[in-house]
Amino acid sequence: MKKKAGTQKAKQMECHCRECRKTSKRSIIPKVSEPMSIDNALEIVKDFGVKLIPYENADGIEEIRKNTGRVWTKRKNVAVFIGPEGRF
Repeated sequence: MKKKAGTQKAKQMECHCRECRKTSKRSIIPKVSEPMSIDNALEIVKDFGVKLIPYENADGIEEIRKNTGRVWTKRKNVAVFIGPEGRF
């Protein structure tokens, strides 16, 4: 993906996040970055307390969903990786 297209996509996602925040009455807007390689992304978040790559068909996903809120409230830095169409 070209840099300009990636920047435009990131801006669209930021706008979407702002609208979702209003709808859900949340106070925090997630940070959206330009598309990058998974290796680059993992390097950026290497010191984060939690790194999630959700996959809806993973073994144990229901247990993860139930406990995610508790994990997030105890950590300052949480990275959630979302791929094309919401998955990798």
